Amino acid sequence: MTDTSIAKAYHAIHTRDKETILLKIGGQELENGMDKLIENIAHFVKEGLKFILVFGGGPQIDAKWNGSHTAPRQMMGGVGVTTHDVLKDAVIPAYEEIAGKLKALLPGIFIVPPSDVVCTQDEQYGLVGEVQSVQNIPLHEQPLIGVGFLGVEQGSGKLLNVNGDSLARELAEQFHEEIGQVMLLTAIKGVIDDTKKVRPLILSENLDAMLADTYPGITVRGGMAKKIAEIKQMLEHVSKVALTDIDGFPGELEKWRGEGTLFVRSDALSLQPLDAHSERIFDKVYKDHVASGIFRPRTPQEMETLKAHHRVLNVGGSPVGGYSLVPQNGGEYAELSVLWAGYEGNGLGTKLLTVAQSQAAQSGLAVYAISSQKRAGLFKRGSFEHHGTLKESKYVAFQDGVPEALESYKFTPGRNPPHLFTWKHALPQ
Repeated sequence: MTDTSIAKAYHAIHTRDKETILLKIGGQELENGMDKLIENIAHFVKEGLKFILVFGGGPQIDAKWNGSHTAPRQMMGGVGVTTHDVLKDAVIPAYEEIAGKLKALLPGIFIVPPSDVVCTQDEQYGLVGEVQSVQNIPLHEQPLIGVGFLGVEQGSGKLLNVNGDSLARELAEQFHEEIGQVMLLTAIKGVIDDTKKVRPLILSENLDAMLADTYPGITVRGGMAKKIAEIKQMLEHVSKVALTDIDGFPGELEKWRGEGTLFVRSDALSLQPLDAHSERIFDKVYKDHVASGIFRPRTPQEMETLKAHHRVLNVGGSPVGGYSLVPQNGGEYAELSVLWAGYEGNGLGTKLLTVAQSQAAQSGLAVYAISSQKRAGLFKRGSFEHHGTLKESKYVAFQDGVPEALESYKFTPGRNPPHLFTWKHALPQ
């Protein structure tokens, strides 16, 4: 299974669901990485994906102002004030320059005119607009739409410098049925935890703790707190928001783990059987997990059985985890196999385990799992009993008869001995 085939599977998922991706990029990132961004967008549009590109222009506005004025631009609380002169000499020229470049480099892009970005004025910062609606967007006719930082005041038609956060937020709310996900391209790869690693997935149920700076392992300060608050608002309207940089942008659409941080609305998670596209992704997951020693190699017949019983955890159509619950021993037991969560350390594994237990309980089945000792903590949280190594414990754990699959279990030389976990308690009704 090649990375190209995985990319194709994700392309198929995005195009199958006819989703539009809301892609927001700030002026600084646009200035530093426009060529790479253009190349990637053009590639994805060719593959059938659809985008609304929300672009900012802070550095470009400052450059236009500083190029024609000696006095610095007025600031208030670290935010530039937009006067009539700033609008005329900096905001409008910067907007026209960026929009012109996008049109030249992305033939066919539809740039929403400022007259269709309707705002109320935030007079605290001068001629600045808070977006109320975006009108006349040809969402079903155009695969690539651009919306920038220039709008008009409702009623008067006065031009305003648009707040980019309010623009993206309004688009996510207004077109929530069409937008499958939001991607925020920033200067950082994603949320960096206290070990200096990117945290790959965060559930919406944890955002309040993050904003209160009480979420274990992640310290949230300053600009990141503002970004997470923005993401929390967006998740009221869409199921997932990805935070990454320009380099990580393709990976968020083509890799099963992504490269940045994916924020997921908890109530948008759903379980489904494998289909043609998710099966290709599961094949890659399985291969990677076998190579890392988490899954054991299976025969083609065993894989066929696993896939027939596999359930995939999806968010907005994208697989983020899964498991197989295979009945054994004449229906007395079920083997919990190939439990995977593409993003570890965020509770997905525990959620999957709970769902598998509920499925088994509804069928009146006890459950066993064969896994490495390093996963003992996960099974302990699920009230599984840890019996020790499979070879030493299977006859003690199954005094009424060892399931046939365990009797014929083939140990892989050179790998750490597998451990046996069982669960026999019905879940509370």
